[in-house]
Amino acid sequence: MLHNSTERRSLRYLVVVVVVLTAFAPATATAVPSPPHEVFGTVTDQNGNAVSDATVTVTGPDGNSYTATTGANGYYEISVPAEEQESGDTLTVSVEGASETTAFASGTSEQLDFSVDADTGGEDGSDPSSPDDDSDAGGGGSVGGGDDGDDVVTVTARISGTNATVPIDGESLSEVGFTSQTNLSATVTITERTGPVAEGPANRTFATGADIEFIFGSSDGVETVRIGVKQSRLDELGVTADQLSIYHLDETTGEWSELDTTVVGQNDLRVVLEAQPDGFSEYAVFATDPGQIEPPGTPTPGTPTPDTPDEDGPTSDGETASEDTPTDDEPEATTDGSGPGFTVVLALLALVAAALLAVRRDD
Repeated sequence: MLHNSTERRSLRYLVVVVVVLTAFAPATATAVPSPPHEVFGTVTDQNGNAVSDATVTVTGPDGNSYTATTGANGYYEISVPAEEQESGDTLTVSVEGASETTAFASGTSEQLDFSVDADTGGEDGSDPSSPDDDSDAGGGGSVGGGDDGDDVVTVTARISGTNATVPIDGESLSEVGFTSQTNLSATVTITERTGPVAEGPANRTFATGADIEFIFGSSDGVETVRIGVKQSRLDELGVTADQLSIYHLDETTGEWSELDTTVVGQNDLRVVLEAQPDGFSEYAVFATDPGQIEPPGTPTPGTPTPDTPDEDGPTSDGETASEDTPTDDEPEATTDGSGPGFTVVLALLALVAAALLAVRRDD
């Protein structure tokens, strides 16, 4: 009888040890790899034109290097593996004689733009700075010449998450944003338009515009696009938020298509409009002429009377589309006692206590 009791006690101890080792084995065996350090940006010449086919190199302290070639728009992007670097290591980013240094930090993205010298003389020896030079170095012109001036603002930015906003400090454009049901991971270039690139629709006044281009990653998940118009521009035109609509340019026909537009934010500095995108290229915000009481095809929240703005509209809550840009889409590691690991430990302690109690009863 004593022999059987000893065997049963030993068996119970063995079961407890096996349960403990099984519970803790996955936690110690699973290792999450560290994300890389991403460097991206654009390469332009001294005139601000994109430099294509330029080789950008990132070199680590151990001599390992990583390269990328700029595209037609001068954009590059390089990922530096975390396995080959340590936090704080000096990285040298260079292209055609220009270079910058930065410190490696796992899981970060950093924008480094370069301006390099390029041959400005044409094959005929002409000087581009000459007033007699008729070359079109700045790209396609616009009605009113709004996008060829010195004050044109172009921003290249990474967007991520489900609600991303790119601030634009332009003459009339304050921001461009995107929403999506899935996490976005892309790089966009946004150029402010201070004049329409094609003749605008009848009885409409141009307020602002943006050329939106996804130069890295996909725009497939984007569900809405937001465009912010500075209030100073609306004051200049003498129009209100309910007179504004977002338009998209059909580059094949050269005609503007009006999109179903909603005012999603408004304060003393800007008005933010939102619509479902129709591809990404040229967008513009047009205002109905103040003399039109009921402009055809223009969505209006409430009675469309210029001197009685709808105070109960979508902007009465004071929310803006650019105030919150979520950056916490990825789950964070649990470090307190409320996670699943803590629950497993409690369960194991309870199991051990039950086993010891059973042993004492057998004695």
